[in-house]
Amino acid sequence: MKKIFTMIFAVSLMAASVSAQGFRLGVTAGLELSNMLLENDLLPLDPSARAGLKVGVVAEYAFNEFFAIAPELVFAQRGFKVDRNFFGARVEAATRINYFQLPINMIVGLPVGQNFRVFALAGPYIGCALSGSVSAKTTAFGQVLLDESQDIEFGSGDDEMKRFDFGLNFGAGIEFKGAFLKMQYNLGLTNLSNVTAVREKNRNFGISVGYMFSF
Repeated sequence: MKKIFTMIFAVSLMAASVSAQGFRLGVTAGLELSNMLLENDLLPLDPSARAGLKVGVVAEYAFNEFFAIAPELVFAQRGFKVDRNFFGARVEAATRINYFQLPINMIVGLPVGQNFRVFALAGPYIGCALSGSVSAKTTAFGQVLLDESQDIEFGSGDDEMKRFDFGLNFGAGIEFKGAFLKMQYNLGLTNLSNVTAVREKNRNFGISVGYMFSF
């Protein structure tokens, strides 16, 4: 009987050790260049990227040394800029949107040596807009015709933006002794506009660093 309890205790310790080794928790921060696929049937626009910050936490559960699942919870700054000339008038505008984003990535890793690995990732994400603003300035013949800023309202009205975003992630990175560097692209699939003639979809590219703690 004593041997049986000893075996059960030993197996329990081994199972706990494997479970602990498979789970990690970390922090991440980085720089993102965000833009938007902006199509308007009434007025053509050509938006450009703007820089923003991303910071958050990431968890990872490794099924083995090659495959893992990694959900994140991050605060990310999104938006875009417009700088165009229309019939002699120059229009400068900037949109800023702050999101909480939850990506859930599948990771395929390739160990290179004892403490180094390269990895690729892909998966869906969902984002929830917290706040946003739009600033616009129009000048013509050296005169300022318009210079104002207003907050973005979220909802289902024509003058509002959809709060929730959904899309896909693709990326790759390297890791050394828990410290990682990764590049990631977010492809937004949700049309954030409530107006039929307008299509607005997030496009983001980011570089981030972080550190994973093993338990």
